[in-house]
Amino acid sequence: MNIEKTNIPEDLELASLGKRIKAHLVDFIVMLPFLSIMIYAMFKSQSLGLKYYFMLTIFYSIIFIGYRIFFAFKYGGTLGKLAVKIKIIGKNQDSLSIRDSFLREIPHIFIYIIFIINVYLMFSYYNDNAETLIAYDFSSYFKELEKQELFPNLSTYYYILSILFILFNKMKKTPHDFLANSIVILNAKKSNVA
Repeated sequence: MNIEKTNIPEDLELASLGKRIKAHLVDFIVMLPFLSIMIYAMFKSQSLGLKYYFMLTIFYSIIFIGYRIFFAFKYGGTLGKLAVKIKIIGKNQDSLSIRDSFLREIPHIFIYIIFIINVYLMFSYYNDNAETLIAYDFSSYFKELEKQELFPNLSTYYYILSILFILFNKMKKTPHDFLANSIVILNAKKSNVA
């Protein structure tokens, strides 16, 4: 059964774009300690090599994706969504299954795989050219490494695409909502949703 506007009980209200953006900001703050370690490793990579940055990239990706899958399955949304009182529900207006929580993260998993590939290419280039690169100032060093990226940073494009999806479909569904057949609702009203 697909979620259609006519199938949603009157006591459920779709979450607005503003609420969803606020939820992302809270999630950014939640993940900031992990991100700060990555940024520190990136700045230290000139003296330490990119090995630690590469390992932290993989670690951060697993933590971020795992956080989103676990909280969507267990609580109906990440800490950000819970803080702004919105919730993800499935096709029968119930909680997401672990499968649907995973399906919902496929675009993010793809984006992080691309990011890890890019960091690996930088790492390989660094290993081959460490003696030359160590003499560069950080800005030149990082620009040289960025030239090794095979793919652009897709996360910004995906967030813009998600915003456009929310704005231009009546169910306010993002591409990942379509994959999991989920919607995001306000959680402030009492409803029959568990």
